[in-house]
Amino acid sequence: MSTNWNDLWDQLCEQLRVTGQDILRAAPPDELTQAEGLRYLSRLFRYAVGRQLDPHLPMRPELTCERVRIGGDNPDYRYVGAPLDGRLSYRLRGRINDADRIAFGTYSGGLGTSEGLRCSGSLDSSSMTLSDDGAFDIMLSSEPQNGTWLPMSPNTNTLTIRETLLRSGTARPADYDIECLTPAADPTFMDAKAIRQGFDRSLQFVSGTVRQFLGWTETFRKRPNEILPLPPELLAAAQGDKLTAYFNGYYELRSDQALVVSFTPPHCDYWNLQACNHWLESIDPLRAPAHYNSGTAALRRDGSVVVVIAASDPGVPNWIDTADHLQGGIAMRIVGASLGERVDPPLCRLVPLDDVAAAFPAKSP
Repeated sequence: MSTNWNDLWDQLCEQLRVTGQDILRAAPPDELTQAEGLRYLSRLFRYAVGRQLDPHLPMRPELTCERVRIGGDNPDYRYVGAPLDGRLSYRLRGRINDADRIAFGTYSGGLGTSEGLRCSGSLDSSSMTLSDDGAFDIMLSSEPQNGTWLPMSPNTNTLTIRETLLRSGTARPADYDIECLTPAADPTFMDAKAIRQGFDRSLQFVSGTVRQFLGWTETFRKRPNEILPLPPELLAAAQGDKLTAYFNGYYELRSDQALVVSFTPPHCDYWNLQACNHWLESIDPLRAPAHYNSGTAALRRDGSVVVVIAASDPGVPNWIDTADHLQGGIAMRIVGASLGERVDPPLCRLVPLDDVAAAFPAKSP
């Protein structure tokens, strides 16, 4: 049966209108957050349409690097990805260069779907054998392979690489190259049916992702100015790096207040703490000091850290600038903690901005 494209376009625009209304209803009553909500919707739609209507194909995969600001994305990560088909096999080669750590993951399902995003295999550069110049060679397949193997399942559809660059802008990113090793039929042009399906999947991704992460924000807002472990039911629908412990929260400030966050990092490969806007989009680190990590934070003599989240500079180390936001998400990651190491949530205190200096006694850090 042929598609009525006028009706399809009307349905697409109507769904975007309804999703935009859902966003604005969930927005705090400040103009910046409302404007960012519609930008968030537009970013998601642009990303979805690019993937679904101009797709890279699993039998001829291409690695792309794109920051999609979803769910508290990490400013320290360079996100690289490619489409996969779990019935095929692949070879991924590269060189680590200045990356501090690389996490490779294969996934099935997707954000915003009823299945959620599910990890089918994971691999970490710290457990891999690298050559003297940092080169690596990884096999990807559903069947075990000799050498370094990144597992897939028959339902795997995506490769996601999280590359940690502690000092973005000065570190040299890793190099990658991927090839499909399994003979397969040459790809065909998208016909009208495939285009229709691409629109359908784009809308499912946008509306489902918005719905999913509005739920996250509402969960975090129930206990403002705290940072707590990510609830298992939320993590189950958006599985990330398996070696990462995720903590989240929501700051609610006045312009004359600050949230003082104190913790002692465990022995681990990496940690970070960041502020986001209400939509859980990371704040651009090139425009504001909106995050700190294990390589950039000023430590106290006892190894503890005090980070201050505020909309204006309190004149102390480790200030996270909320970029004019008085409310928004907080994300914290602890990666590769030593076996048996206790990972406690940080202590959070809401204090007057003028009193922040008291959290940094003389001769500290």
